[in-house]
Amino acid sequence: MKTLEKQTSREIKDSGGFTITELLAIIATVAMLAALLLPAVARAAGQSQGAKCLNNIRQLILAAQMYATDNVGLWFPNQPGEPDWVQDPMSWTTNNPANTNWQYLITSPAPGSNPNAYSPYNSFFTPYIKDPSIYRCPADPSVVGGVARIRSYSANQAIGTCWTGVTTGCLYGQADQHVTGQWLPGAGGDNDCQDYGFTYQKLSQMVRPKPTTLFVFAEEHPDSINDSTLAVQIGQTGLGGGAWIDVPSNLHNGAGSFSFADGHAEIHKWVGRLMSTLTYVQNGYVPEINYEGANQPTADTADDLKDLNWVQARTSAPINPSIPFPSP
Repeated sequence: MKTLEKQTSREIKDSGGFTITELLAIIATVAMLAALLLPAVARAAGQSQGAKCLNNIRQLILAAQMYATDNVGLWFPNQPGEPDWVQDPMSWTTNNPANTNWQYLITSPAPGSNPNAYSPYNSFFTPYIKDPSIYRCPADPSVVGGVARIRSYSANQAIGTCWTGVTTGCLYGQADQHVTGQWLPGAGGDNDCQDYGFTYQKLSQMVRPKPTTLFVFAEEHPDSINDSTLAVQIGQTGLGGGAWIDVPSNLHNGAGSFSFADGHAEIHKWVGRLMSTLTYVQNGYVPEINYEGANQPTADTADDLKDLNWVQARTSAPINPSIPFPSP
């Protein structure tokens, strides 16, 4: 009888085992395949999140269209400081129920209740959206107190109506009037008396730009989202002067989702610093996105300006047709 020591490597192989050399070769092959496959898996996961986000923002524009159909053609309430389409002031504090309590988004106010007594966290889209996950992009990593925040999307500040009549400033005391579009001029900051850019309370008013190129909802960057609107200035469109107010999302491999007044949705790829350098942090605003202060990020390169002009051209347009303005 042969002892184990006298068996040859061929006999060991023939008995169903592996030599050390063969085992190492198999391990190396598996590692190489994993290295090749993992990026593809990551891309597939990203594409799946992008598809879900696109579906979400498409559901929001469908809800907005149904709201208008049910309200004599008027777009949803969207004036900051009033009850609006989703009156949940996003923040980074654990004592703000708007951050994490998704139940608010699908709970209607009591029938017959005073409109001014609406919970500040209810949504006017409750009759049309029953799944609160519609309001959050699956790629959104933001959390408060270990719990995911509930909203990733904001509405175009130039679209919508006022819910109640307010008699202060330039809100003229008439419910259902158009929103003020207070950030459109850019210069001078928040101005409810602005008459620089168009605002839209009905589809028929959407001539510049047309419904096919006028965005209604945008995915907003987690460090920028606060109220219900994505504020965009259209008054400064050149290098150095043009600046962001609120910042769109870049969470889909340097891209963000938008839905438009005609009902379609798309994911737009950025080419400037929006593509990569606006990195999510969990403790508030990224320093370069101090968008309501003196350090608003400006378009300092041709690619940055291309991104800014793309959004500006799809937000509104100057009322004065002689003012040069980017084409959609």
